[in-house]
Amino acid sequence: MIATGHSDGMIWTAAISDKYLFTGGDDQRLIKWDFTDSKKAVKEVKCSYKIRSLDFNAKNQQLAVGFVNGLIQFYNPETL
Repeated sequence: MIATGHSDGMIWTAAISDKYLFTGGDDQRLIKWDFTDSKKAVKEVKCSYKIRSLDFNAKNQQLAVGFVNGLIQFYNPETL
């Protein structure tokens, strides 16, 4: 699967759960991709800052999003 869709800037980070791929980058968009359709973005969230890191907790119940300014936000990956 190749993720494209971040039109402005680079994709800086990606995180994979059992169902989804999440990407983030300079365009400040957190994008949720469905593995069953590699070209379909399931959900997109516009963030306030450039995204630099993504990671899940051990049970894939929370997605941590780290920003260029040092802030971290947490999302439920299922309901993003």
